[in-house]
Amino acid sequence: NEATTRLLLIDRILQLLGWELENFNPEHSLSNDPGFIDYLVSYDKEPQFVVEAKKRGTTFGHSLRVNLKKKSYKLNYIRTAFGPTVNEVIEQATRYSESICIPYAVVTNGVEWIVLQTIPFGTQKPEDLNCVYFGNILAPEAGFEFFWELLSKDSVLDGNLANYFSELNVEFSEFCRIPENELGEIEWTPEKEKSLYLQELYDYFLNEITDESRRLMLEHCFVSSDALDQYQGDLRRILRDSVPAYMADAEDLSPDDRRCFIPGGTGDKKGRVILVTGSVGCGKTTFVTKTLIEARSERRLESVFINLIDETKGDPDTFKKFLWDEVAKGWKERFPSAISSKVLKKTFSRQIKALREGPDEDLFDLDEAAFLKRRSELLNSLIDSPEDFLQASWDYYSRVEGKGIVVFLDNIDRASEEYQKLTYAFAHKLARKTGVTVIVTMREVTFFRGKEFGFLDVRSDDKVYYLRSPDLVQILSKRLQYAGVQVSSEGLAEGKKADY
Repeated sequence: NEATTRLLLIDRILQLLGWELENFNPEHSLSNDPGFIDYLVSYDKEPQFVVEAKKRGTTFGHSLRVNLKKKSYKLNYIRTAFGPTVNEVIEQATRYSESICIPYAVVTNGVEWIVLQTIPFGTQKPEDLNCVYFGNILAPEAGFEFFWELLSKDSVLDGNLANYFSELNVEFSEFCRIPENELGEIEWTPEKEKSLYLQELYDYFLNEITDESRRLMLEHCFVSSDALDQYQGDLRRILRDSVPAYMADAEDLSPDDRRCFIPGGTGDKKGRVILVTGSVGCGKTTFVTKTLIEARSERRLESVFINLIDETKGDPDTFKKFLWDEVAKGWKERFPSAISSKVLKKTFSRQIKALREGPDEDLFDLDEAAFLKRRSELLNSLIDSPEDFLQASWDYYSRVEGKGIVVFLDNIDRASEEYQKLTYAFAHKLARKTGVTVIVTMREVTFFRGKEFGFLDVRSDDKVYYLRSPDLVQILSKRLQYAGVQVSSEGLAEGKKADY
């Protein structure tokens, strides 16, 4: 029966995969479903995948007389091949994983294992997804190395399971042709002056699509090599982008809309939160960074960049303190003068005046050194309190410089859901308490998931932007037009025009 299967096989196999007993919770109850998950495999209280166990037998009993020797199959085929018994447990595993928003599930009788993605992305349907079928993993010929690569604790935590299915179930883009295949080999024969023209071409047009998020895509697009097959998933993910019809509260934004992105009210000290969302690889970080740097160079505002890619550990209070400390650290690094004695005395003039005219006023009249010592202690204590320091420092900066301040919290969705919730709440507190504008970026999947499950509390006055990926066909067309102008210009000698 199921209990025996778990005790004799599945428990032991999960342990051999590196999962400790506290990592998998047998018969996990659900708040929104009367059933029980046979196993919920978690790490650090974060669910990783669901396991549904069935009676052990010689096989799942596929009805089609075929040898299943491949690694992956369409889920539709597996349903047909194994019949209603396995189909029932697949439906069960899918329902359970969807209820707790985990995209991966395992169906097993202890010997045979099926690993599947239960939540499709984009326009895919569940039956179109591919899954992985392992035959008898206890047999000598079993592909246990691949089994380990997918489901071992280290592999799952390193993202191997998610990465494999992102490659396996990627949607094909309409634009995925390799120019060299259609144009033949491209030869370059210019002389030494080529660097002058190529540098201008790169600086003016190409740099916007050669940032890190698009590097792998470009390598695959413009270099034809079997060795680059591993990058197919990156290419397809980057090129797959459409505006979700259901993002009703968001304003569409193209990568060229930087001038209108920063609100005109930045600097009015009213405090606001701006959320920028979009698909993986659409360039959210690059877009916001370029916008802020451009605005900073034009002396329209000042900005602080906080990258949350390295998640901190600890309880909520520890994490909140970490966020305040990071913002204060970023401001001090950006403006070292903010903690100079001269500026601090102006920043905290009211507090210093209250100290000077307080209960110890007579003492300070007699002993100026005592006042200076107490003032130094007061300023140090205010610097060590990020909330008090930032509020006063930014208020002083805005009055003196007449510019607004923007805090950019990047990679919020790299953290757990609990930390995402805390970070978003922090963004609102920071904006409300200090009057600055706070920009938060996250993937659209995280945005929808956060709203649906309640850990992303989007307020009615929040501004939400959806960043569309650049139209690569249009970008490449612009570059070809520019190259044509350069070739036909009078500045090139006739002999060089043919080369270019």
